[in-house]
Amino acid sequence: MQSFDITYDMGNKTAFRFSDCLWLIPGVILLPLLTFGTFGNVWKTIGVPTTTRKFADLYVVTSAADCIREYSDWSMESLDCTPLPSGMIFNYPPVWAEIFHALSFHTHLNTILGYTFSVVFIFSILLLSWSLKNQGIDLHWQIGFVLVAISPSTLFVLERGNIDIIIFVGLVLIFILLQKHRYAISAILGAILGTLKIYPFGIGLMWIISGRKHRKSLLLFISSSLLGVIYLFPFIPLITGRTGQLDTLSFGSSQLIYILNSYLEANFDPLFYRIIGTCLLATCSILTYLLFRKIPFFLWLRQNHHANRRIDIFIGAISIYVFTFSLGNNFNYRLIIGILLVYGIAQLQIKSRFLILYVFLVVIACWIALFRGALASLFMMVTWGMACLGSAILINIAIYEIRTAAWKLKGTRQK
Repeated sequence: MQSFDITYDMGNKTAFRFSDCLWLIPGVILLPLLTFGTFGNVWKTIGVPTTTRKFADLYVVTSAADCIREYSDWSMESLDCTPLPSGMIFNYPPVWAEIFHALSFHTHLNTILGYTFSVVFIFSILLLSWSLKNQGIDLHWQIGFVLVAISPSTLFVLERGNIDIIIFVGLVLIFILLQKHRYAISAILGAILGTLKIYPFGIGLMWIISGRKHRKSLLLFISSSLLGVIYLFPFIPLITGRTGQLDTLSFGSSQLIYILNSYLEANFDPLFYRIIGTCLLATCSILTYLLFRKIPFFLWLRQNHHANRRIDIFIGAISIYVFTFSLGNNFNYRLIIGILLVYGIAQLQIKSRFLILYVFLVVIACWIALFRGALASLFMMVTWGMACLGSAILINIAIYEIRTAAWKLKGTRQK
Protein backbone atom coordinates (compact mmCIF):
# COMPACT_ATOMS: atom_id res chain seq x y z
CA MET A 1 0.00 0.00 0.00
CA GLN A 2 1.26 3.46 -0.86
CA SER A 3 2.68 5.35 2.12
CA PHE A 4 1.81 8.97 2.76
CA ASP A 5 4.36 9.38 5.58
CA ILE A 6 5.94 12.80 5.90
CA THR A 7 9.70 12.42 6.18
CA TYR A 8 12.67 14.74 6.39
CA ASP A 9 16.39 14.40 7.03
CA MET A 10 17.41 15.02 10.63
CA GLY A 11 21.03 15.60 9.61
CA ASN A 12 22.30 12.38 11.14
CA LYS A 13 20.89 10.13 8.47
CA THR A 14 17.84 9.22 10.54
CA ALA A 15 14.39 9.94 9.20
CA PHE A 16 11.49 11.28 11.20
CA ARG A 17 8.10 10.15 10.00
CA PHE A 18 5.04 12.08 11.10
CA SER A 19 2.91 8.94 11.11
CA ASP A 20 5.25 7.29 13.62
CA CYS A 21 4.06 9.58 16.40
CA LEU A 22 0.60 10.47 15.08
CA TRP A 23 -1.01 7.60 16.96
CA LEU A 24 0.13 9.14 20.29
CA ILE A 25 -1.65 12.46 19.79
CA PRO A 26 -5.00 11.40 21.39
CA GLY A 27 -3.18 10.41 24.58
CA VAL A 28 -0.94 13.49 24.57
CA ILE A 29 -3.99 15.77 24.37
CA LEU A 30 -6.68 13.87 26.31
CA LEU A 31 -4.68 12.73 29.35
CA PRO A 32 -3.52 16.25 30.42
CA LEU A 33 -6.98 17.71 29.77
CA LEU A 34 -8.55 14.95 31.84
CA THR A 35 -6.15 15.64 34.68
CA PHE A 36 -6.17 19.45 34.78
CA GLY A 37 -9.29 20.58 32.94
CA THR A 38 -12.98 20.75 33.78
CA PHE A 39 -14.04 22.37 30.48
CA GLY A 40 -16.80 24.23 32.36
CA ASN A 41 -16.01 27.65 30.91
CA VAL A 42 -15.81 26.18 27.41
CA TRP A 43 -19.25 24.58 27.70
CA LYS A 44 -20.82 27.76 29.10
CA THR A 45 -19.38 29.81 26.24
CA ILE A 46 -21.03 27.65 23.60
CA GLY A 47 -24.25 27.14 25.58
CA VAL A 48 -23.80 23.52 26.64
CA PRO A 49 -25.47 22.52 29.94
CA THR A 50 -22.81 21.59 32.47
CA THR A 51 -22.49 20.72 36.15
CA THR A 52 -20.09 21.78 38.84
CA ARG A 53 -19.41 18.15 39.79
CA LYS A 54 -16.85 16.29 37.72
CA PHE A 55 -18.00 12.83 36.54
CA ALA A 56 -21.59 13.83 37.36
CA ASP A 57 -23.17 11.07 35.25
CA LEU A 58 -21.10 8.44 37.01
CA TYR A 59 -22.21 9.89 40.35
CA VAL A 60 -25.79 8.99 39.41
CA VAL A 61 -24.87 5.30 39.23
CA THR A 62 -22.70 5.25 42.35
CA SER A 63 -25.51 7.03 44.24
CA ALA A 64 -27.94 4.33 43.14
CA ALA A 65 -25.48 1.71 44.38
CA ASP A 66 -25.56 3.49 47.76
CA CYS A 67 -29.34 3.31 47.73
CA ILE A 68 -29.30 -0.48 47.42
CA ARG A 69 -27.65 -0.67 50.81
CA GLU A 70 -30.63 1.12 52.38
CA TYR A 71 -33.53 -0.47 50.52
CA SER A 72 -34.21 -4.12 49.84
CA ASP A 73 -36.44 -3.57 46.79
CA TRP A 74 -36.29 -1.47 43.66
CA SER A 75 -38.64 1.49 43.57
CA MET A 76 -38.61 5.11 42.48
CA GLU A 77 -38.29 6.24 46.09
CA SER A 78 -35.36 3.95 46.83
CA LEU A 79 -33.35 5.32 43.92
CA ASP A 80 -33.74 8.88 45.21
CA CYS A 81 -32.33 8.18 48.67
CA THR A 82 -29.19 10.19 47.91
CA PRO A 83 -29.44 13.76 46.54
CA LEU A 84 -28.10 13.87 43.01
CA PRO A 85 -26.40 16.87 41.33
CA SER A 86 -28.57 19.34 39.43
CA GLY A 87 -31.75 17.36 39.95
CA MET A 88 -30.46 14.25 38.16
CA ILE A 89 -32.28 10.94 38.53
CA PHE A 90 -31.17 7.36 38.04
CA ASN A 91 -32.20 6.58 34.44
CA TYR A 92 -30.06 3.56 33.59
CA PRO A 93 -30.94 -0.14 33.53
CA PRO A 94 -30.87 -1.33 37.18
CA VAL A 95 -28.11 -3.82 36.36
CA TRP A 96 -25.65 -0.91 36.54
CA ALA A 97 -26.52 -0.14 40.16
CA GLU A 98 -26.42 -3.83 41.04
CA ILE A 99 -22.98 -4.31 39.47
CA PHE A 100 -21.58 -1.21 41.15
CA HIS A 101 -23.01 -2.29 44.51
CA ALA A 102 -21.62 -5.82 44.14
CA LEU A 103 -18.19 -4.36 43.41
CA SER A 104 -18.54 -1.82 46.27
CA PHE A 105 -18.32 1.06 43.80
CA HIS A 106 -20.06 3.72 45.87
CA THR A 107 -20.05 7.51 45.90
CA HIS A 108 -16.90 7.84 47.99
CA LEU A 109 -15.01 6.23 45.07
CA ASN A 110 -16.70 8.30 42.37
CA THR A 111 -13.67 10.44 41.50
CA ILE A 112 -11.28 7.49 41.48
CA LEU A 113 -13.67 5.48 39.30
CA GLY A 114 -14.12 8.42 36.94
CA TYR A 115 -10.41 8.81 36.36
CA THR A 116 -9.91 5.04 36.08
CA PHE A 117 -12.66 4.55 33.51
CA SER A 118 -11.50 7.61 31.58
CA VAL A 119 -7.87 6.43 31.45
CA VAL A 120 -9.00 2.98 30.23
CA PHE A 121 -11.14 4.75 27.60
CA ILE A 122 -8.19 6.84 26.42
CA PHE A 123 -5.91 3.81 26.25
CA SER A 124 -8.54 1.94 24.21
CA ILE A 125 -8.41 4.84 21.74
CA LEU A 126 -4.62 4.62 21.70
CA LEU A 127 -4.90 0.89 21.05
CA LEU A 128 -7.01 1.53 17.96
CA SER A 129 -4.69 4.33 16.88
CA TRP A 130 -1.64 2.08 17.27
CA SER A 131 -3.41 -0.63 15.30
CA LEU A 132 -3.93 1.76 12.37
CA LYS A 133 -0.29 2.78 12.47
CA ASN A 134 0.93 -0.81 12.80
CA GLN A 135 -1.15 -1.92 9.81
CA GLY A 136 0.35 0.81 7.64
CA ILE A 137 -3.01 2.51 7.10
CA ASP A 138 -2.80 5.59 4.85
CA LEU A 139 -2.06 8.81 6.68
CA HIS A 140 -5.30 10.60 5.80
CA TRP A 141 -7.33 7.91 7.58
CA GLN A 142 -5.09 8.19 10.65
CA ILE A 143 -5.52 11.97 10.70
CA GLY A 144 -9.30 11.58 10.49
CA PHE A 145 -9.19 9.15 13.40
CA VAL A 146 -7.14 11.54 15.55
CA LEU A 147 -9.42 14.50 14.78
CA VAL A 148 -12.47 12.54 15.93
CA ALA A 149 -10.67 11.15 18.98
CA ILE A 150 -9.77 14.62 20.33
CA SER A 151 -13.06 16.31 19.40
CA PRO A 152 -15.32 18.18 21.88
CA SER A 153 -17.69 15.20 21.92
CA THR A 154 -14.94 13.05 23.40
CA LEU A 155 -14.03 15.73 25.95
CA PHE A 156 -17.69 16.04 26.95
CA VAL A 157 -18.15 12.34 27.67
CA LEU A 158 -14.89 12.28 29.64
CA GLU A 159 -15.85 15.23 31.82
CA ARG A 160 -19.28 13.82 32.55
CA GLY A 161 -17.96 10.34 33.27
CA ASN A 162 -20.85 8.89 31.30
CA ILE A 163 -21.14 5.11 31.30
CA ASP A 164 -20.97 5.16 27.51
CA ILE A 165 -17.23 5.15 28.23
CA ILE A 166 -17.56 1.57 29.48
CA ILE A 167 -19.73 0.60 26.52
CA PHE A 168 -17.15 2.07 24.14
CA VAL A 169 -14.35 0.01 25.68
CA GLY A 170 -16.53 -3.10 25.31
CA LEU A 171 -17.14 -2.29 21.63
CA VAL A 172 -13.40 -1.87 21.08
CA LEU A 173 -12.93 -5.33 22.58
CA ILE A 174 -15.56 -6.70 20.18
CA PHE A 175 -13.69 -5.19 17.23
CA ILE A 176 -10.46 -6.78 18.42
CA LEU A 177 -12.23 -10.13 18.69
CA LEU A 178 -13.66 -9.71 15.19
CA GLN A 179 -10.16 -9.09 13.84
CA LYS A 180 -9.08 -12.35 15.42
CA HIS A 181 -12.18 -14.11 13.99
CA ARG A 182 -13.62 -14.78 17.47
CA TYR A 183 -17.20 -14.37 16.32
CA ALA A 184 -18.87 -16.44 19.05
CA ILE A 185 -17.29 -14.49 21.92
CA SER A 186 -17.97 -11.18 20.19
CA ALA A 187 -21.64 -12.15 19.76
CA ILE A 188 -22.02 -12.89 23.48
CA LEU A 189 -20.22 -9.68 24.45
CA GLY A 190 -22.45 -7.68 22.08
CA ALA A 191 -25.54 -9.11 23.78
CA ILE A 192 -24.14 -8.26 27.22
CA LEU A 193 -23.44 -4.66 26.17
CA GLY A 194 -26.95 -4.43 24.73
CA THR A 195 -28.35 -5.50 28.09
CA LEU A 196 -26.32 -2.81 29.81
CA LYS A 197 -27.42 -0.15 27.31
CA ILE A 198 -29.69 -0.82 24.37
CA TYR A 199 -27.85 0.71 21.40
CA PRO A 200 -25.04 -1.94 21.23
CA PHE A 201 -27.77 -4.33 20.07
CA GLY A 202 -27.29 -2.56 16.73
CA ILE A 203 -24.18 -4.64 16.10
CA GLY A 204 -26.56 -7.55 15.54
CA LEU A 205 -27.31 -6.02 12.12
CA MET A 206 -23.78 -7.03 11.14
CA TRP A 207 -24.64 -10.69 11.55
CA ILE A 208 -28.10 -10.34 10.06
CA ILE A 209 -27.06 -8.72 6.78
CA SER A 210 -23.99 -10.94 6.47
CA GLY A 211 -26.32 -13.86 5.99
CA ARG A 212 -24.89 -17.35 6.04
CA LYS A 213 -21.35 -16.19 6.90
CA HIS A 214 -22.30 -15.54 10.53
CA ARG A 215 -25.37 -17.71 10.97
CA LYS A 216 -24.14 -19.42 14.14
CA SER A 217 -22.96 -16.13 15.63
CA LEU A 218 -26.34 -14.56 14.86
CA LEU A 219 -28.20 -17.36 16.66
CA LEU A 220 -25.84 -17.02 19.62
CA PHE A 221 -26.32 -13.25 19.67
CA ILE A 222 -30.12 -13.57 19.56
CA SER A 223 -30.27 -16.20 22.29
CA SER A 224 -27.91 -14.21 24.55
CA SER A 225 -29.89 -11.03 23.90
CA LEU A 226 -33.16 -12.76 24.82
CA LEU A 227 -31.67 -13.75 28.16
CA GLY A 228 -30.75 -10.11 28.74
CA VAL A 229 -34.24 -8.92 27.82
CA ILE A 230 -35.80 -11.51 30.13
CA TYR A 231 -33.64 -10.17 32.94
CA LEU A 232 -34.63 -6.56 32.22
CA PHE A 233 -38.34 -7.26 31.69
CA PRO A 234 -39.40 -6.89 35.35
CA PHE A 235 -37.62 -3.54 35.52
CA ILE A 236 -39.19 -2.00 32.39
CA PRO A 237 -41.94 -0.16 34.35
CA LEU A 238 -39.26 1.31 36.60
CA ILE A 239 -37.00 2.40 33.75
CA THR A 240 -39.81 3.83 31.60
CA GLY A 241 -41.43 5.43 34.62
CA ARG A 242 -38.30 7.45 35.28
CA THR A 243 -37.12 8.14 31.73
CA GLY A 244 -40.13 7.57 29.48
CA GLN A 245 -37.88 5.52 27.24
CA LEU A 246 -40.74 4.06 25.24
CA ASP A 247 -41.94 7.55 24.39
CA THR A 248 -38.75 9.55 24.43
CA LEU A 249 -37.53 10.86 21.14
CA SER A 250 -34.58 9.43 19.36
CA PHE A 251 -31.99 11.92 18.19
CA GLY A 252 -33.26 11.83 14.62
CA SER A 253 -36.89 12.27 15.67
CA SER A 254 -36.11 15.11 18.05
CA GLN A 255 -34.65 17.08 15.18
CA LEU A 256 -38.01 16.90 13.44
CA ILE A 257 -39.51 18.84 16.34
CA TYR A 258 -37.04 21.63 15.69
CA ILE A 259 -38.04 21.74 12.02
CA LEU A 260 -41.81 21.24 12.30
CA ASN A 261 -42.33 23.51 15.29
CA SER A 262 -40.55 26.28 13.42
CA TYR A 263 -43.27 26.20 10.78
CA LEU A 264 -46.36 24.60 12.35
CA GLU A 265 -46.13 25.84 15.95
CA ALA A 266 -47.70 22.52 16.94
CA ASN A 267 -47.05 20.18 19.83
CA PHE A 268 -47.54 16.61 18.64
CA ASP A 269 -47.22 13.45 20.70
CA PRO A 270 -43.58 12.24 20.94
CA LEU A 271 -44.60 8.88 19.45
CA PHE A 272 -45.79 10.74 16.35
CA TYR A 273 -42.37 12.29 15.87
CA ARG A 274 -40.71 8.91 16.36
CA ILE A 275 -42.91 7.29 13.70
CA ILE A 276 -42.41 10.15 11.26
CA GLY A 277 -38.67 10.17 11.95
CA THR A 278 -38.37 6.43 11.30
CA CYS A 279 -40.37 6.66 8.07
CA LEU A 280 -38.34 9.65 6.90
CA LEU A 281 -35.04 7.89 7.64
CA ALA A 282 -36.21 4.76 5.79
CA THR A 283 -37.32 6.81 2.77
CA CYS A 284 -34.12 8.87 2.63
CA SER A 285 -32.00 5.74 3.05
CA ILE A 286 -33.71 3.97 0.14
CA LEU A 287 -33.35 7.04 -2.09
CA THR A 288 -29.69 7.33 -1.09
CA TYR A 289 -29.13 3.67 -1.97
CA LEU A 290 -30.75 4.15 -5.39
CA LEU A 291 -28.55 7.18 -5.97
CA PHE A 292 -25.26 5.50 -4.97
CA ARG A 293 -25.83 1.84 -5.80
CA LYS A 294 -23.72 1.96 -8.97
CA ILE A 295 -20.73 3.84 -7.56
CA PRO A 296 -17.47 1.83 -7.41
CA PHE A 297 -17.49 1.48 -3.61
CA PHE A 298 -20.99 -0.05 -3.50
CA LEU A 299 -20.06 -2.47 -6.27
CA TRP A 300 -16.83 -3.40 -4.46
CA LEU A 301 -18.71 -3.93 -1.20
CA ARG A 302 -21.18 -6.34 -2.80
CA GLN A 303 -18.39 -8.36 -4.39
CA ASN A 304 -16.04 -8.53 -1.41
CA HIS A 305 -18.02 -8.45 1.81
CA HIS A 306 -17.75 -12.24 2.15
CA ALA A 307 -14.09 -12.49 1.17
CA ASN A 308 -12.79 -9.47 3.13
CA ARG A 309 -13.23 -10.07 6.87
CA ARG A 310 -12.22 -6.49 7.66
CA ILE A 311 -15.58 -5.44 6.28
CA ASP A 312 -17.22 -7.00 9.35
CA ILE A 313 -15.72 -4.26 11.54
CA PHE A 314 -16.88 -1.57 9.11
CA ILE A 315 -20.42 -2.98 8.98
CA GLY A 316 -20.51 -3.33 12.76
CA ALA A 317 -19.59 0.34 13.28
CA ILE A 318 -22.12 1.55 10.71
CA SER A 319 -24.84 -0.64 12.24
CA ILE A 320 -24.29 0.75 15.75
CA TYR A 321 -24.42 4.33 14.48
CA VAL A 322 -27.64 3.82 12.52
CA PHE A 323 -29.24 1.97 15.43
CA THR A 324 -28.49 4.63 18.03
CA PHE A 325 -29.46 7.44 15.64
CA SER A 326 -32.83 5.78 15.11
CA LEU A 327 -33.57 4.74 18.71
CA GLY A 328 -31.15 6.46 21.10
CA ASN A 329 -31.08 9.87 22.70
CA ASN A 330 -28.31 11.93 24.36
CA PHE A 331 -26.57 11.89 21.01
CA ASN A 332 -23.71 14.14 22.06
CA TYR A 333 -22.36 11.28 24.16
CA ARG A 334 -22.90 8.70 21.44
CA LEU A 335 -20.76 10.53 18.91
CA ILE A 336 -17.77 8.73 20.40
CA ILE A 337 -19.08 6.03 18.05
CA GLY A 338 -17.52 8.23 15.37
CA ILE A 339 -14.14 6.95 16.56
CA LEU A 340 -15.26 3.41 15.71
CA LEU A 341 -16.71 4.57 12.39
CA VAL A 342 -13.42 6.06 11.21
CA TYR A 343 -11.52 3.02 12.47
CA GLY A 344 -13.88 0.69 10.60
CA ILE A 345 -13.55 2.71 7.39
CA ALA A 346 -9.76 2.72 7.67
CA GLN A 347 -9.78 -1.06 8.06
CA LEU A 348 -11.10 -1.42 4.50
CA GLN A 349 -7.78 -0.07 3.19
CA ILE A 350 -9.24 1.11 -0.10
CA LYS A 351 -9.30 4.47 -1.83
CA SER A 352 -12.81 5.79 -2.21
CA ARG A 353 -14.21 9.30 -2.51
CA PHE A 354 -17.40 8.06 -0.87
CA LEU A 355 -15.49 6.95 2.24
CA ILE A 356 -13.50 10.20 2.34
CA LEU A 357 -16.81 12.08 2.29
CA TYR A 358 -18.16 9.94 5.12
CA VAL A 359 -15.09 10.48 7.31
CA PHE A 360 -15.32 14.21 6.61
CA LEU A 361 -18.93 14.19 7.83
CA VAL A 362 -17.95 12.28 10.97
CA VAL A 363 -15.20 14.78 11.80
CA ILE A 364 -17.53 17.75 11.26
CA ALA A 365 -20.28 16.18 13.40
CA CYS A 366 -17.96 15.45 16.32
CA TRP A 367 -16.53 18.98 16.33
CA ILE A 368 -19.79 20.97 16.08
CA ALA A 369 -22.08 18.68 18.10
CA LEU A 370 -22.08 20.86 21.21
CA PHE A 371 -22.57 24.23 19.55
CA ARG A 372 -25.81 26.15 19.24
CA GLY A 373 -27.29 28.48 16.65
CA ALA A 374 -26.44 28.04 12.97
CA LEU A 375 -23.96 25.26 13.70
CA ALA A 376 -26.76 23.26 15.36
CA SER A 377 -28.67 23.28 12.07
CA LEU A 378 -25.54 22.20 10.21
CA PHE A 379 -25.03 19.44 12.78
CA MET A 380 -28.57 18.23 12.13
CA MET A 381 -27.97 17.98 8.40
CA VAL A 382 -24.58 16.29 8.80
CA THR A 383 -25.84 13.60 11.19
CA TRP A 384 -28.88 12.89 9.03
CA GLY A 385 -26.56 12.58 6.05
CA MET A 386 -24.37 10.12 7.96
CA ALA A 387 -27.44 8.08 8.94
CA CYS A 388 -28.81 7.97 5.39
CA LEU A 389 -25.45 7.05 3.86
CA GLY A 390 -24.87 4.41 6.55
CA SER A 391 -28.32 2.90 6.05
CA ALA A 392 -27.78 2.86 2.29
CA ILE A 393 -24.61 0.82 2.83
CA LEU A 394 -26.53 -1.71 4.92
CA ILE A 395 -29.34 -1.84 2.35
CA ASN A 396 -26.76 -2.40 -0.40
CA ILE A 397 -25.39 -5.53 1.28
CA ALA A 398 -28.80 -6.76 2.46
CA ILE A 399 -30.27 -6.64 -1.05
CA TYR A 400 -27.27 -8.50 -2.44
CA GLU A 401 -27.67 -11.20 0.23
CA ILE A 402 -31.40 -11.55 -0.49
CA ARG A 403 -30.79 -11.84 -4.22
CA THR A 404 -28.02 -14.39 -3.70
CA ALA A 405 -30.25 -16.50 -1.47
CA ALA A 406 -33.09 -16.27 -3.99
CA TRP A 407 -30.86 -17.40 -6.86
CA LYS A 408 -29.59 -20.35 -4.87
CA LEU A 409 -33.10 -21.31 -3.85
CA LYS A 410 -34.24 -21.09 -7.46
CA GLY A 411 -31.31 -23.21 -8.60
CA THR A 412 -32.08 -25.83 -5.95
CA ARG A 413 -35.70 -26.08 -7.05
CA GLN A 414 -34.73 -26.47 -10.70
CA LYS A 415 -32.48 -29.41 -9.82
